[in-house]
Amino acid sequence: MPDFYRNVAFVLSLLSRYALLTLLWLPQSVFSTGSPLYKIGILETELNLLSSWDKLAPTLSQRLQQPFLIIPLDSTAIATAIEHGSVDFVITDPGQFSRLSQDHALLPLASLALQHTAPALTSAATIITRADSDIQQINDLRQRAFMAVSMHHFNSFQAARLTLLSQNIDPSLDFSRLDFSGFPASRAVMAVIQRQTEAAAVPAGTLEKMIRDGQINRHDIRVLHRQQNNAYPFDHSTGIWPGWAFAALPHVSNEIQQRLRFVLPQLKQPIHHNGEAYHWAPPQDYQPLQQELRRYTPDTPANYQLTSDILLLSASILALILLSVLKMVAQAKKSWLSLFFTLVTLAAMAIALVWQSQQRIQDFENHQKKLAANIVHNTSERVLPTNYSTHLKGLRLADVYLLLVGGEKTSALRQR
Repeated sequence: MPDFYRNVAFVLSLLSRYALLTLLWLPQSVFSTGSPLYKIGILETELNLLSSWDKLAPTLSQRLQQPFLIIPLDSTAIATAIEHGSVDFVITDPGQFSRLSQDHALLPLASLALQHTAPALTSAATIITRADSDIQQINDLRQRAFMAVSMHHFNSFQAARLTLLSQNIDPSLDFSRLDFSGFPASRAVMAVIQRQTEAAAVPAGTLEKMIRDGQINRHDIRVLHRQQNNAYPFDHSTGIWPGWAFAALPHVSNEIQQRLRFVLPQLKQPIHHNGEAYHWAPPQDYQPLQQELRRYTPDTPANYQLTSDILLLSASILALILLSVLKMVAQAKKSWLSLFFTLVTLAAMAIALVWQSQQRIQDFENHQKKLAANIVHNTSERVLPTNYSTHLKGLRLADVYLLLVGGEKTSALRQR
């Protein structure tokens, strides 16, 4: 019976979350206050997210005399909310902000920074292995089992991916296995220590917190590709990037934007996360990260569609050339032999264009097959999706049933 009540409580907590998410789609007229309600969509990354940010909305409401509401969203839901304009602000990690700001005119108002460090030195990842492992350097990771916290988490997989690609290691192809532990990040560290995986990428600061808490011994872990930066307090293997961004959507008035730019850095209450204290600082420069992400952005169907469009344009140009040649031949009364060689040349060029297009499409399909075969999502990450789409889909009834009646996936669902 206690398990049953815990399961029911868990389902009720999920339902309350969905009730909160419905506020995204309600018109402003349903709220009794005369002032517009400003909705802040925040990237949900850990189970204790709301408790980490619970003071921000009331503080902003008090300082600006305007009601604010924080709504936790996953990475897909944030992109959807921005596209539909159903939120006014977003708080998200530097990677997603850098990507979204390329397609939407997001305006950064503040950046989250570590206390007592430069605001630009906030986000990084640490790549680790066991101290007794034969993996000595980052290049030894090829054909090894690798783990990260989440595919979408910047301070884990995304930051590590940029560093790995810079060393000519493609995480989607060059590992023998790629798993995701889910939160908390300590799961990935313990998986390395317990030999469940050979190496892992975790947010910088995770090791230091686990050592302070007595969870691990410093001598059990080796940091790969360690970077030297005396201004940054944590072991890290990647570049150090600005922190999370607090950004406004274009429809927010300039007055509210300017007031938030002024108020956010003045907030006295630190935001505690993963054992560290953070504060809001003036917005940092995300362009270097945007350039790095563009540099290592893999080919997508959109890229291949663009290539196909270019090839189609090239074929059209060839057709125009062919017509021009035929006209010239007709006017100059050239021999049929010259016309034959001209047609053969143009046909060969067209065949080469078609072959190149098909080859690129085949390369993409092969890459996708290898990616699907290589990436293995951990149960805790894939069983209960949090993909709140336009219609608030994502919670599967089968998962709720498993929670209530039990099953092999029940423990993982409870943890989520």
